[in-house]
Amino acid sequence: MEELARLQLASDNLALKQDYAEVLTRSSDPQDNRQAGLMLRDMLKDNGSDLRTLGLLAFNAYELQQFDQAIGTWQTMLKLIPADDRRRAMIERSIEQAKTDASQQNTQLALTVTLTPEAEKMLPPGGVIYISVSDSVLSVPVAVKRLPLSYFPLSLTLDDSNTMMPERLLSAQHQVQVRVRISRDGSVTPQSGDWFGLSVVTPWDGHQHMAVEINQRQP
Repeated sequence: MEELARLQLASDNLALKQDYAEVLTRSSDPQDNRQAGLMLRDMLKDNGSDLRTLGLLAFNAYELQQFDQAIGTWQTMLKLIPADDRRRAMIERSIEQAKTDASQQNTQLALTVTLTPEAEKMLPPGGVIYISVSDSVLSVPVAVKRLPLSYFPLSLTLDDSNTMMPERLLSAQHQVQVRVRISRDGSVTPQSGDWFGLSVVTPWDGHQHMAVEINQRQP
């Protein structure tokens, strides 16, 4: 592999360099992926309008989750490709996917959970915390997180990895309400006597910090 790398880098053949950069981009080693990005950006210094180099750079950035760079590179390609070129549709789909991924990547609900003194005195040994986020319209939660009972105040984040259904992502919601419940026996179903807290319904832009106080008991 190292010998091949030296041959590729020493060559003035652009196609060979592109082939090697593609191999590095598709490697499972993040260091290879980063090296490919450096190579491709260097190639663009000599020919900033080469479509294959641009395409590989966009794919490389996308694989490294550098979504803004991937989108920018694909948009550059669209300016260079004729209006009737079939590749435009594929590039436009890639841009939309990258925008979706970027939105999900940047969406986090930061949450702080506190207890009233009365609730703190009655914490069950071996209890479990259930955190659920709803849109306040449907009863089925948008996102759920289960944690072992620990120290308070508790700070954590929720994102799309905690969503219940792919078609109802946390990042797609316009308002959220957070419920935090302490289960004495780990049951998903609320039990009489469980302590819980409920936030107000809050407009959601993907970056809020919310606070919930556990201050009520399940009837």
